Amino acid sequence: YGGKALDFDSSAVQAVFRKLSAQDGCRRPLLLSEPATSAEKTRLRCLLAELSFEALEAPEVSTLSSALLATLARGKSNGTVVDIGAGLTSIAPLLNGCVEPECLREQTFAGNALDIMVLDALKSQGVTLSMPSRNLGQANTGMRLAQDIKESICFCAYAPLASLEKPKEYRHRLPDNQEIEVTAFSRQIPEALLTGTVLRGECFFGVPQLASEAILTLPVGASSAGSEVILVGGSSRFVNFKDRLQVALADYLDGRQVKVTQVDNRYASCLGASVAAQLKHPLVRWVTRSEYQEHGSHVFTRL
Repeated sequence: YGGKALDFDSSAVQAVFRKLSAQDGCRRPLLLSEPATSAEKTRLRCLLAELSFEALEAPEVSTLSSALLATLARGKSNGTVVDIGAGLTSIAPLLNGCVEPECLREQTFAGNALDIMVLDALKSQGVTLSMPSRNLGQANTGMRLAQDIKESICFCAYAPLASLEKPKEYRHRLPDNQEIEVTAFSRQIPEALLTGTVLRGECFFGVPQLASEAILTLPVGASSAGSEVILVGGSSRFVNFKDRLQVALADYLDGRQVKVTQVDNRYASCLGASVAAQLKHPLVRWVTRSEYQEHGSHVFTRL
């Protein structure tokens, strides 16, 4: 995910399947979400197929992109999905339920990067976020505390920071009695999502620039995919972020009106999957166990 290898423990999913099977005595089909911009999508699908049929013993399996599931959560099949999660920001335009691959954009500047910016801002004030934990390492614990501070204190200003006056200082006391000066970073950190920044020597573009590039790359006749931007992901929920993104997109697109909407549910893919599970071909293509046994996991490469 995001170019990094992850270990996946299927025991929790297996426990859910066993519980459901015990309730009605039958195995249920499995609908899986996959990243719209995964560079190794074919390999990922094969791994998911093996997990689903071998470990979970699912009778039928289907995979859909997280971008499509987000549009279905809005009751749509067209739109440009801007997904700002923990480790990845991705922009995926969809036309009639299909992702336009030439228009995909992504960068690794997302929620985790904002957490690092919180830690750097506090470090500059002489504040350290660490606490003993038996289950988490000190670094991970500090990141979790930084995430809590980001979600409870940080917000987007109603206008670009360059046009606003410097606010009065406001100090906040942490549970360990350390004091932090909030106004030094509370607006600057979310602003980086809009204007772009340089973090640890790597340059990142702002979300408006990436989204406008994706929309402008759409082929002729696919304008409906760029008329609405669907904003999802936990790192997109800052106060004023949706309104600021809409204004910024109008600037990048020379006044072209683009409607920005937001899926209120933090887990848009799960909400969209509940809709997709009730749909039939062509949006959802189910692979049966007999197909898997005959053709192997490569049957998923044709989806």
